[in-house]
Amino acid sequence: MSAANIVSGYPAGMGDIRINGMDLLHFEDETGRVDELTVMVRPKSAVHALGRRYSPG
Repeated sequence: MSAANIVSGYPAGMGDIRINGMDLLHFEDETGRVDELTVMVRPKSAVHALGRRYSPG
């Protein structure tokens, strides 16, 4: 089996902020398990809002 990549794009919202997101998943050759996940979010206001909501403390 060869390694595969999947891209998933999605709209979301958090309060009054509209979010455009994209997840990039890379799968291992041997097991087929996800070995790398990259999450991208835009616009910048959404990145800051997510950071405030999910940051510790």
